[in-house]
Amino acid sequence: MNSKTSNLGLILVVFLLVGIFSTASAHNNKPTSLSLASDTLVNKSEQVFKLNQELQSAFYRADSPEKELSSERLQSVIKIREALLAELAAENPAAFFAGLLPQTEKAKLPKAIQSTLEREVVVLGVLRAIHIDDFTNHDNSSTKYFLETDNKNYDLYSVKSLDKFFVGSTIEVSGVSLANFVVARNLSLIDSADQLIASESTGEQRVAVLLIDFADSVSQRPFSAKEAQGIIFDSQFQKFFAEQSYNKVSFAGDVYGWYTLPRSVTNYSVCGGAVTQEEVENIIAQNNINLHKYDRLLVMPSHPYVTNGCSSVGKYNQIINGESYYISTSWIGNLVQYNWPSFWGAQPFSWTNLDYLLAHELGHALGVQHANGLDCHNEIVYGNACRAIEYGNAFDTMGNLSYSLHFNAFNKERLGWITKDNSTTVSQDVKGLIIDPLAVGKGKVLVKILQSNQSSRTKKSPYYLEYRKAVGFDSNLKRRDFSSNQQGIFINKIPSFSVAPQLLDMTPRDAADWYSGIRNTTLNKGQTFTDLGRGISISVLGSTSTASSTISDPIMAISRDTRPTVAISYFAPECERFVPRVNQAYAPNFQIPAGDYGFISMRFENADYYGCGAANFVIETILPPGWSVSQTYPENNLTRLEPEEESYASTNFYIPVGTTPGAYFVEMKVRNTASGLVSSYPTNIFVTN
Repeated sequence: MNSKTSNLGLILVVFLLVGIFSTASAHNNKPTSLSLASDTLVNKSEQVFKLNQELQSAFYRADSPEKELSSERLQSVIKIREALLAELAAENPAAFFAGLLPQTEKAKLPKAIQSTLEREVVVLGVLRAIHIDDFTNHDNSSTKYFLETDNKNYDLYSVKSLDKFFVGSTIEVSGVSLANFVVARNLSLIDSADQLIASESTGEQRVAVLLIDFADSVSQRPFSAKEAQGIIFDSQFQKFFAEQSYNKVSFAGDVYGWYTLPRSVTNYSVCGGAVTQEEVENIIAQNNINLHKYDRLLVMPSHPYVTNGCSSVGKYNQIINGESYYISTSWIGNLVQYNWPSFWGAQPFSWTNLDYLLAHELGHALGVQHANGLDCHNEIVYGNACRAIEYGNAFDTMGNLSYSLHFNAFNKERLGWITKDNSTTVSQDVKGLIIDPLAVGKGKVLVKILQSNQSSRTKKSPYYLEYRKAVGFDSNLKRRDFSSNQQGIFINKIPSFSVAPQLLDMTPRDAADWYSGIRNTTLNKGQTFTDLGRGISISVLGSTSTASSTISDPIMAISRDTRPTVAISYFAPECERFVPRVNQAYAPNFQIPAGDYGFISMRFENADYYGCGAANFVIETILPPGWSVSQTYPENNLTRLEPEEESYASTNFYIPVGTTPGAYFVEMKVRNTASGLVSSYPTNIFVTN
């Protein structure tokens, strides 16, 4: 098979956020399904440009003397502009950069005004993240990054991927700062956190649980505080972590509450959005809860409108009621149906909504990201049709649907549960490697394949191999439609610019439903997967049988454990280039009056084989005659990307006064200069009087 320092308010505020863009893929040089910019995105860009004009006119344009802008209006312009730029940074960092005042223009303003505007910065800090999970509608899920520094915390956005760094890593950010946020142009790793999380995710984890309800949900309390102690700390969730960590992690703690907030909840909220920072801090202060005793804070608001879950990724420094705590914070919703069989995948044993939510969100709290998938339609790892599937590993609790439950081998290694003693690292040709069952935790449960030229390009291992049997919390693999996955190996790809593993489908087909397609996803006996771009070939040669007497744990006993044997070989990587992959594109979806500004943007990726190396990409925007570009990102319309790396491009343009109403053709193109291959996003802009 071939394939060509923070406060609690931060976490409370970001739990209100949801993702606003939908993922799209390109099968050729034109995207097949792209998200148009919301009216608000384009409106914000337009408003920022008008406010820029107002600032410029007030101070140095001869046709508009300074006295026309009162001090009250000046302060209003600065505040409104700051708020709009903050929203642009969160929605589309390229649009943020395209909306800034050019340095030459900013320098003409009075120094007192310049000091209130954006500024170029280089900031050193620790990368932190919070996941907001909406398991019903994945488009509403999002990750919020922030930068923890000695002096303050910044919300962090970037035109380049932040996913390539382990949360907790020390990074240097070069970009623009305004108010409490930084938007990065460039990112540099100073110190990786690849060992930090393991030291914090083993042993007993002390948890403080806050039970919170509301005036209109007191009568619907799902359990008492005493019952909660057993439901959380003596539960399937607890047994699951003991099994999958090979008894290396456990949870203990105290339950506080119930605490009733004297108000109602009127709107649906993804986990923590229904409770304010002040309310949680008041509960902690008024009840003398000493968070220094704990490693984790778990907030459980009960209301029919409070759903899903969210969590920080690992621990971070939080200021609560004036004191500093180094803890993680997680929120769990859906308490009204806490003891129902899990909405996210039925199991052949007791497994409730609460079990799943606790396992997923405390997985984040321990330090791991989602278990994703890579859908390349009829291919496995390359091609313009490829798209990352958030939650796409259905065989992992950090993914979706729970075909099986154990975390994948990459995340287990990340958490310190798989060590060198039970893993094999491959860097040269090898034949006859045996992979032991992941759930058992005995023998060699992980084969990690290094890149042959990793020292010059990346220190990541691109492929992690694991083998699963239908035992323990993976026993759902006994199902007829999943059972074939016990005959081969699961392959997770670690993207060059992400630390979230992607499950590969070894039996790819052009199916609209990814999750149906991966019911049979393993590489089985007699099959070979070849990554031409990395020069790596993986084959399943056969199997080795082991008598059950060699397995002492009764829950893991397997009558005849058939373990796969594999071969890995290396060869010179090949280079095949593809048109740039456009993952998202944005343009106005409403009418724009003549004399106003328009906006077009795209997020694109270098889709070339890994063996090709980095390439330059040129961005070009085609406008009707007479229309003019007002600002672009990147400023020189040129960016350099490694394979699998993505970036944004954005152009703001001016529609002249007097333009005849009607539809006008506008197109953004991105060209790989190494191949000359072009992707484009054409659209019509509708102009009114």
